[in-house]
Amino acid sequence: MPLVARRVSRNVVRATPISPPVISSFANEPCGQRYAPLGASVPTLPALEPPASPKHFPFPNTPVDNEVFFESLMCFFAMASTGLQFLHLYRSVWWLPHSYTNQTMNFYLIDPYLVAFIVITLCRRLIYIIMRVVVKKVMITTLPEQEFLHTFRFFLFTKVFMMLGFCLVLVMQNHKLEKILYLCYPFLIYFVFFGRNVHPFFEIVKWSSANPPLHACSSSALEIRKEVENLVANFNARMKDILFTAICNAYYAGFIPCCFAQNIRQMNGTHNKNC
Repeated sequence: MPLVARRVSRNVVRATPISPPVISSFANEPCGQRYAPLGASVPTLPALEPPASPKHFPFPNTPVDNEVFFESLMCFFAMASTGLQFLHLYRSVWWLPHSYTNQTMNFYLIDPYLVAFIVITLCRRLIYIIMRVVVKKVMITTLPEQEFLHTFRFFLFTKVFMMLGFCLVLVMQNHKLEKILYLCYPFLIYFVFFGRNVHPFFEIVKWSSANPPLHACSSSALEIRKEVENLVANFNARMKDILFTAICNAYYAGFIPCCFAQNIRQMNGTHNKNC
């Protein structure tokens, strides 16, 4: 039997060239530019971009009351509190039958000079603002505004203290020295808070310096530090102004009438001593 040569078919697999291993260069690059083979040159880093400047948050436009309106409202509440305190202390029994008086209060027990002292102290800012507006419209001056306000403020400060001193001398004639010291206690607090500065006595603290911060949101550390220091100083000045105004109004409207209350009342022809 003849030998038949058999041909064995072999599937010849072409060997593909082995590429060298690759390493990752940048994680944020596209897929085609993400890897580089070993031994290749190190890819150059992209240029560093400067940090974006901080964006300032826009402040809403908050309505601000007029200065005259605000001080009028503050003066109204302070005077109403003072009047109600005097009414509570010196109320009469006029509604009863056969009452000894037909008046709501025993006005003869109230010291008028004490009332004048309280009214001048509580209404000092309103008086200053009204007179400042009137003087600006009537008088024509060549002085700068800041210098004019400083001179006018000092002039009014002198007049107010002269009136307060006059009332204080007349109050001393009917009361003890201890009670007179009670009247001067808020001025000691003012001297501790503000020193010899007359501006907070008549006006609300607005800015602690002539150049308020512009909120530029700068990247400079020096400018940021100056802005923060200015804001902190202004916040402290406003807080001291708020504390002094609240203490002064509550003190003269609530405590002083009780401190100077008469302990003798005349009712139906007899004298009754209060406890």
